[in-house]
Amino acid sequence: LEPRCSPKVGCTLVAYTLNYYIIIFTEIITSRD
Repeated sequence: LEPRCSPKVGCTLVAYTLNYYIIIFTEIITSRD
């Protein structure tokens, strides 16, 4: 998957943010069990 935005820094920031939220979400789901 390739992000379609011009500023590379902005795309990287969004990618890191999404990855961060996915990790947090996974932690919550796992700890709930």
